Amino acid sequence: MATAAPVLAPVAPATPPARPPGYYVRRRLWRNGPAMFGLGFILICTLIALAGYWVLPDNSPNANNGLVQLQKEPPGFSATVLRRPCPKPRRAPIRIISSVPGSGAARRAFRKCLLAGIR
Repeated sequence: MATAAPVLAPVAPATPPARPPGYYVRRRLWRNGPAMFGLGFILICTLIALAGYWVLPDNSPNANNGLVQLQKEPPGFSATVLRRPCPKPRRAPIRIISSVPGSGAARRAFRKCLLAGIR
């Protein structure tokens, strides 16, 4: 007895899975060597910039007090800075023209202390 060959149904061609466009962009980026080197360099620079203060902290008190004479000195220079307390503005009698108490000189000295951050 002869057996007949089995009849096979036609097979549809396999279609690739649908993928978003970002998949192809990432795949192309990963294959580009100079682009990956640049991306790695940017990531390392960002990491150093963010972790810089933890790696090398500056524990000096009043490091930026803004005295020009001290800013021009070389590293390691030490100086003793004397600080005077801020003058309290004097209370003057109430004037009709000006409602701000104190003389002009006292107000200027007090304002100068506030701007310098001295308390």
